Amino acid sequence: MMVFFTKALENELFAENVDLAIHSCKDLASMKLAQLPWRGFGPRAVTKDVLILHRDHIDNKELADLKIGTSSPRRVAQLKKYFPKAQALELRGNVPTRINKVLSEDYDAIILAKAGLMRLGLLDKLPSDLLAIDLDWTTAPCQGILAIQAKQEILNRIDELFDPELDRIAQIEKSVLAYLGGGCHMAVGAQIEKQDDGYQFSFFFENEKQQIQDFVKKYNSLESLEAEIFSDIAEASGSKELILTHNLVNHKKVYSLAAGKNILCRSLPMIEVKSAVHPREFHEKLEELKKLKAFIFTSQNAVKIFFLELVNQNFDFDFLKDKSLISIGAATAKKIKDFGFDSIQPDSESSSKGLIELLNKDYKAGDSLALIGGEQSHLLKYRNQVNAKLLHFVVYRTEKTQKKHPFSEKAAISFANPKAVENFVSVYGKEVLNNKNIFVIGPSTAASLEALGFDVQQAKNSGSWEDLLQLVEKN
Repeated sequence: MMVFFTKALENELFAENVDLAIHSCKDLASMKLAQLPWRGFGPRAVTKDVLILHRDHIDNKELADLKIGTSSPRRVAQLKKYFPKAQALELRGNVPTRINKVLSEDYDAIILAKAGLMRLGLLDKLPSDLLAIDLDWTTAPCQGILAIQAKQEILNRIDELFDPELDRIAQIEKSVLAYLGGGCHMAVGAQIEKQDDGYQFSFFFENEKQQIQDFVKKYNSLESLEAEIFSDIAEASGSKELILTHNLVNHKKVYSLAAGKNILCRSLPMIEVKSAVHPREFHEKLEELKKLKAFIFTSQNAVKIFFLELVNQNFDFDFLKDKSLISIGAATAKKIKDFGFDSIQPDSESSSKGLIELLNKDYKAGDSLALIGGEQSHLLKYRNQVNAKLLHFVVYRTEKTQKKHPFSEKAAISFANPKAVENFVSVYGKEVLNNKNIFVIGPSTAASLEALGFDVQQAKNSGSWEDLLQLVEKN
């Protein structure tokens, strides 16, 4: 439900009905929208969860046989660990409705974020039959932090409102979600607390095998914390850490594949993919696209962003059944298949040559086709070689990463393309790769690193994540 409200606010921003939106930071997705970045805003409220318990059960310290309401996978997992005799039941509704469910004895207790109760002014106004008890466990990433979302120029104008340290803490806590390959549907707790002698990081995670990690560790600085927590998470689970230099937002199966081999992947993309979809413009453009004969998808990013926007705007997929869907690359075809559609792939090994041959064979002058992809698709330069008219529909744009993220010396690193190698060296410097285990997924990437004087380990079959992860597992 929180995702629905967040999306509604973002749509108001896109429509320019409002200049900025204030969210509960924990409800925001890990992937930022290109046009609407956000920053953590404080001060941070109390981070604790509270148990709203009916006073009839005040002596039941183990919560034995009590019906506890919560819809958070993390809280369910923590109940299972800390109060194994309790019964977790799904809980829906707004906060007052949830509280009333304890009064009406539908539930014996419920779990809520203390910050939310305080902001609504309800914590001190609970009915006398109810008691609020702080729970001493790790809460959701960014719990208690607000986020301001707006166009970058507006964020720049109000820059003095932000505490850079709190904003950085929010970004790091969010990155833990990305590291584990998911979002609010996962049982993850991550919290950074500033203390007199450094920073404390608390972590809780239940994986797909229902194995739980739960630890607290202190660091001297935020820099050392950001550099080491991902390796510490991997070490706590007995896993290896692998840094991937591309964005894995669209590659959740790679995370699952790696997890099966006891490898945790941290994504430090050298090229950031950001959605360029404006909801109102998308709606208007789609009416035009429906008249076209074929949709050409240039990448997995194009497929995911396009189809998810159809879902967000409640469009029926049926209109696509009468269209030819053309995919550039096997991975793009696979992503289209994930949404329930088959696609046509060019025969030639060269995506541009094969596409030109396919389009000129199946379409004639006067036909109009949609080219759905990034802002700077390399296929645009071949427009004049195609008989049909290609209409470019931009759904994302890419930006070279400029910011350095500290990482552990223990972590292995992988590269998926030569451009990532080039960008990595320009941002981090060549020397950070010394004495590192370097893995690559294809021969051209291997050649670019070998030209710099590095030894690499290459996937047996080019493009195979299974092969690459097997190499990491063995080393």
